[in-house]
Amino acid sequence: SVCTAATVKYYGDPAADGLGWVLLVSDSTGGHVEIPENLAGSYKTDGLAVDVCYEKTTHLFYCFCTQPYKMVNIVSIKKR
Repeated sequence: SVCTAATVKYYGDPAADGLGWVLLVSDSTGGHVEIPENLAGSYKTDGLAVDVCYEKTTHLFYCFCTQPYKMVNIVSIKKR
């Protein structure tokens, strides 16, 4: 699994072309978005800083983007 610091963000209603709740991961390329399939409600706070470990899944999140995102399964998460 991948363990990293991230920020929980709300990127709009998926029914209206948004990505919903995402993990914004900062890395050497400036950052990327991961879409969790099991983010607990207690962590659904826009701008919340977390330490998270996750695994890529084969589940795809379809959006109006160039290609679907592979969703991630959160193994562990805690507020920073």
